Amino acid sequence: MERVRTILRNNVASGQEPLIRHLSLVIRGWANYHRHIAATKTFSKIDHELWYNLWRWAKKRHPKKTHTWIAQRYWRRVGGQNWAFAADTGQRTKSGKPIIRRLVQTTDTKIRRHTSPMTTARYLETNSAHLDSVVLALCA
Repeated sequence: MERVRTILRNNVASGQEPLIRHLSLVIRGWANYHRHIAATKTFSKIDHELWYNLWRWAKKRHPKKTHTWIAQRYWRRVGGQNWAFAADTGQRTKSGKPIIRRLVQTTDTKIRRHTSPMTTARYLETNSAHLDSVVLALCA
């Protein structure tokens, strides 16, 4: 989280879309590194802390604006998610809809458990007769 705070501190004057690109790389990398452990609650806490830090970043940029104005300016409804930190990229699809860039969240990352190579080897040994018959059937 300290790296995210540093990025936010150093990019107070930058736009929302470049900030989203920069933060998404850091968040996605961290989440992919930790996705093999039981991190669902931790991912949820990280998303909450991230939201809080982004809110402080927005308040620092616009100290005289109301909470409603800030929420409407920086957070959108994207897909089924309310309060998505997202920005219009200025580009349009062929049908004319704006292309929105949304900040990646850690809870979007699927948790994948580590499987032992020995477990896989044992599975192949016990089912080798079945696999041989499948391979023969496919080759015929």
